[in-house]
Amino acid sequence: MESFANLTLDDDDTQLQPDDNDFVASIENSTFTLIGKLMTDRQINFNDLKATLSNLWRLGEGVFFKELELKLYWIQFFNHIDLQHIIDRAPWSFSNHLLVTHLLQLALFWIQIHNLPSGYITSLTVQLLGHFMGRYVDYDPTVDCCWWKLAEHHVGQCRNRCAVTT
Repeated sequence: MESFANLTLDDDDTQLQPDDNDFVASIENSTFTLIGKLMTDRQINFNDLKATLSNLWRLGEGVFFKELELKLYWIQFFNHIDLQHIIDRAPWSFSNHLLVTHLLQLALFWIQIHNLPSGYITSLTVQLLGHFMGRYVDYDPTVDCCWWKLAEHHVGQCRNRCAVTT
């Protein structure tokens, strides 16, 4: 208790910066996530983008941003209402540049493993490999080789499709 004696809380705009472990956890729970691409050739300050959009959107529970690569962003909301609010009011821009967003969704597909020794072609081995590569869903023992379905690979889907160039 004594360690909290000098603790003070103030009303500044300091935001917590999640580390990469937090991002890995958010990938595993990719609900309410958009992938955003800023359409510009200019250098963009990522911290300015986060601060500006967070202030502009004024969401009930906040938003998590991660820069995946230059001008490509992971934007995760904490509830469906905030996500829908942003989708319904699109398109968005930052510094007069279009921010194109796509809703992130999970896709199921079959994976085939080659060159497994015959003693390792078991349901347990396939489950272990499936969990190692993503989220294991199913195994088809009737197929001559090892196939299983994974649900942890993401594809994007947008509300309206159109050609966008920089």
